Amino acid sequence: MSEFYLSAKGLLNCANSNLQNDFVFIVGSKEYPCNSLLADFISSKAAELHIQNPHAESLTIDVSDPYDVFSVVMQLMNGEEIDVIPSNIKYIRRIAKAIGNQELLREFSYLWRNEQLTLTNCVQIAEEKYENKDDITAEIEYIAANFFQIAFDQLDGMDIYLFEMVFTHPSLILEDETKTFNFVFQQCQKYGYEYVTLFKYIIFENTKKEDINLFLEKILKKYISADIFEAIKHRLCQPLTTACPTDSTRYHIPSITLLFDPEKDLFHGIFHYLIHRSDQDIFRTGQVVLKSKGENSSNSLDCIFNSDKRTPYGMSDTKDNYVLIDFKSMQVQITGYSIASGSGPRWSQPISWVIEGKNNPREDAFYTIIDEKKQNSDMGGSDKTHYWDCAKSKPYQFIRWRLTQGNGGSINFRQMELFGILLHKPIKK
Repeated sequence: MSEFYLSAKGLLNCANSNLQNDFVFIVGSKEYPCNSLLADFISSKAAELHIQNPHAESLTIDVSDPYDVFSVVMQLMNGEEIDVIPSNIKYIRRIAKAIGNQELLREFSYLWRNEQLTLTNCVQIAEEKYENKDDITAEIEYIAANFFQIAFDQLDGMDIYLFEMVFTHPSLILEDETKTFNFVFQQCQKYGYEYVTLFKYIIFENTKKEDINLFLEKILKKYISADIFEAIKHRLCQPLTTACPTDSTRYHIPSITLLFDPEKDLFHGIFHYLIHRSDQDIFRTGQVVLKSKGENSSNSLDCIFNSDKRTPYGMSDTKDNYVLIDFKSMQVQITGYSIASGSGPRWSQPISWVIEGKNNPREDAFYTIIDEKKQNSDMGGSDKTHYWDCAKSKPYQFIRWRLTQGNGGSINFRQMELFGILLHKPIKK
């Protein structure tokens, strides 16, 4: 005979038989009375408590439950079916862990479902992987790059270590400093001293006067440390109207237009903007990733995108050699580009090429041509510069400049710049 077991539906009989409420779960300021037998069924912690003390009458559950999710657990305890709101899953998992119910913990796990990261599941997947001591690099990058559009309810109560990884990640994008300040303040109010350390990641120069007053009244009087004081002292020592010239990629900007202006430098475009508005090296921190094929240079590839350097970069003049730009958490709509040639004979300058874009990260993914030049002589020789207009492209994360004809030898150039519209986007894994 095959194995057979009864389901938990029979608990409905117990729940409906007017059993005495001789036990209570205490969650925050709320109490949930029930029968001790049912309490032992839903909670291994309650069962352990009754083994130690058969007359125990209560169990305090130390979890935040702002949406009364524990009442859903009580329904399960009584054998009822439940409808689960996705935003409540994280609270169910925390409650399940607190009461010691491994079945609930497994049932509401995202890991075994192997789901793609989304704005609603990324925090929980990161927390589960962190608990399992798995690699969370992709999850932290996703949360950082999309912090500005992840609901604070999803981030509520996240492990302090995960918060620190997110706030120090180079892909971090906030909606603004004040909303982030208020969120950190709420975490401190809910979870106490441990979360106060997150204030060291707030740029107080970019907060409001009301934020400073709140911080002084509610936080500084209770807790103070050297690193938090270092973060706030700049704000206290300058006029309220002064903003901090911080990394432009720290805040979510739906788009910024950086079109070519003939009255300005030919190389004051998208890269000039990103480099000069950031307090970090955008290439070393991985905000923008560069790659080339056919490199023939002692200088690094990033030098040709920095208008302050204008250092020559060389590559072999062979068909399909390329320079590839990955804008990571951004996309660009190209309206034009400029190139500065290096020193050398005329044949050392690029003649035939395409500018192309894609969003699919797979290496074999199809590129869409944005602009094409064949036997082009606009550059005009060595140590020359030229700007080319092109029809505004769709937004692309990957932009590639690729040779379509090789003339042998090597080519070199001192500068390359893109113009158009820069957009932030969610990272998809």
